Amino acid sequence: MNITKQTLIALTALALAGCASVAGLREGKPDITLTTTKTPSDYGQCVANGWGQFFGTTVNHSTTPDGGYTVSMPNAYTGNNGVVDVNPSGAVQVHYRMSGLGGYGKYTKVVNDCR
Repeated sequence: MNITKQTLIALTALALAGCASVAGLREGKPDITLTTTKTPSDYGQCVANGWGQFFGTTVNHSTTPDGGYTVSMPNAYTGNNGVVDVNPSGAVQVHYRMSGLGGYGKYTKVVNDCR
């Protein structure tokens, strides 16, 4: 195998390793946990609207079968950058992709401001 082919394989593996599904994000410990007094729908829509204000941010959001709400931030290149789950009791969990690298400050501000 030549160097170019080895490099291409290594870069592809690296790119795929950074991909995250919503389910994959939920497997880890939440980056943020909090509670809200708003209904799951009101809180989730607030987060979706706030995240949607940022240039280039696409947001998916919907109610869940149990009456909760979920908001996710898909990325065409890396899977999902984040997900917010609100359960019917008002418990909120936020999971970010590679949160240790930072860069989610403005998204976290929205999560907190919507409470």
